[in-house]
Amino acid sequence: MLEVVNRLNDLAPFYNGNNDLNFIQLFRMFWAGYYVKHSHPSLPFDTNQISQALVTPMQIFASSAHFLDGTNDAGKVLEFFFTVADSTKIGHTIYPRILSFLEATINDPQRLRNNLSQAIALNAVFRLFQRHIHSNSNEFLTMIDYRLISKLRRLALDTSLNTDSQVWIINNAIFGLDRIYEYLPSFQPVIASVMTDVLETYPYISEPYLLGIKALTRHSDCANLRIGRICLSDIKETVKKAVLSNTYYFDDKTQIVHTALSIDEIQPLYHALKQVESQFFRLIGIHAPVSGDTTDSITMYVYKSRKDYETFHPFLFDLSTDNGGIYIERDKTLYTYQRTPAESIYTLEELLRHEYSHYLVGRFIIPGLWSQTSAHDNERLTWFEEGIAEFLTGSSSREIHPRKSLISEIKRDGSSRMDVSKILTARYGDFKFYRYSGNFFNYLYTYKKDTLKDLISALRDSNIQTFDFLIDQMSHDTGLNTSFQAYLDYLVSNVDNLTDPSTPAPDLANLSTNDPKVIRSFFRKTETGLKAKCTTAAFGLNSRFSCRGLIFGNATYSPDWNSAWSDFNSRINDLMSTLESSGVNNFQSMNCRIGEIRFDKHLNLFRPFTIYSCEGPLAYRSRISYRHPQRGQTDFRNTRIGIHSTCF
Repeated sequence: MLEVVNRLNDLAPFYNGNNDLNFIQLFRMFWAGYYVKHSHPSLPFDTNQISQALVTPMQIFASSAHFLDGTNDAGKVLEFFFTVADSTKIGHTIYPRILSFLEATINDPQRLRNNLSQAIALNAVFRLFQRHIHSNSNEFLTMIDYRLISKLRRLALDTSLNTDSQVWIINNAIFGLDRIYEYLPSFQPVIASVMTDVLETYPYISEPYLLGIKALTRHSDCANLRIGRICLSDIKETVKKAVLSNTYYFDDKTQIVHTALSIDEIQPLYHALKQVESQFFRLIGIHAPVSGDTTDSITMYVYKSRKDYETFHPFLFDLSTDNGGIYIERDKTLYTYQRTPAESIYTLEELLRHEYSHYLVGRFIIPGLWSQTSAHDNERLTWFEEGIAEFLTGSSSREIHPRKSLISEIKRDGSSRMDVSKILTARYGDFKFYRYSGNFFNYLYTYKKDTLKDLISALRDSNIQTFDFLIDQMSHDTGLNTSFQAYLDYLVSNVDNLTDPSTPAPDLANLSTNDPKVIRSFFRKTETGLKAKCTTAAFGLNSRFSCRGLIFGNATYSPDWNSAWSDFNSRINDLMSTLESSGVNNFQSMNCRIGEIRFDKHLNLFRPFTIYSCEGPLAYRSRISYRHPQRGQTDFRNTRIGIHSTCF
């Protein structure tokens, strides 16, 4: 690395506003070196030594007569110049040149409009501020003066930048002032005045306005300004009412959706999640949450657009928006937004299915909160959690299908596919592993369901040693990888026959019945549902019926879980098909699950059995008071756990 420093030192005096001398490549070496050093501290160079050695050549470079050239070529070089100063933590040594660059940018509005690279260079300066205006960067903090505040003020109040393509400049200038306000209290009065100017300049609850509010209420909910008293909590409520204007309650308030979307737009999403849920429980066979789980409900915030998500989400919840959506387990909350095909290859439905799968996995498979258990150490579960979510996203009422969107991406990868060992050690930072881990689950589900069952059981039991053993075994199984790659070959060759999930909502106003007794009568006309018991599972907006019973398989000389699962899965699908042809349209949107498969031993034979449960829509039913505890007791005593229960 010192050789690169020396090379930069030799070339710096000859900078002429372009990359003829490969300055970009030299700067990238430092950026890449420090980036890798962060995760691989054993790399043989001393970051402090290199940073100190860089000061002189960086200052020589910045003293060039061409440093402030406003061309596209110069902007590309400047981007990496500022990035190097940022990553090597020597921003304080070029502070005067940062001021010069900001001044040149302010004085020449066309500089940014005519050359994208100049705008990217400005963004690199803002990134430098984000890391350097911090309590850990005392050297930079001591350099900050009213000159920088003045320049950031001019950018923050430049209304000509208040367009979709350039408002980020205003926002970053406000953010920079906010950082100074936080870490340098002596500047707070002047910055508070600037922020008040921001509130007076930009429309109410616009993005710059909201950033100004957050800065002014950093240390208290309310602030008294020359324009009056403002309170963060009040404005948050105003924003919520404006951009998340509707609240829908489902499943007796165990699912709550806050959104600006209409109920007609939300209904297909609700029914899509029902498909994911039913296939999830068919897969794991256990309906009880993991020990200590408290996520007995889920709240979803669905913004009407990506723009709303990026504008209002950070203000309301202090969360980043560099994602398509996210589930926060500790809050029992999912956040996402409606998107256009130009914004994402994945639909809102796919995203919701994916994030809802995270909710189910956290509640029913992995004990403890996400990232706060030893199971999550070293990102052990990254491939598993994202893979099973991508896999379950392909759920339908009867099966879990490979998705066209993922296989199309794998087809585009050509020969640069991930193998099994790479999938099982994947880490966050690259989305490529999502499509491979998702389809690896499809592979296990199709050909090695017992291995999938063992992985899930190990995690649910917190048996990390067994989980690691299974991962190590698969990572070194060349035959497994060969078989998996052949499976991908097959999917790629049939990609045009694949689909992505798109769930229709039933016509709730025209369902055949709202009476679970009628539903039960049709169940009991079938062989599998002969002794089914049916009740109302939820009232209100989306009333639901639930029917349950037992399924018994054929006796064998040894317990065969795979065969039993396949038999029960097939029979429950046959039950669904039979009921769909009954003429009662409630069954068209019904989903069924099965429970844990057990084996009853008699003499030398093992007979498998399991519970099944089917759920579907009822016409609207208002909530009724419950006055018959003896009926509840009967229902409880029909279950294995509640056989001796007493209800009062």
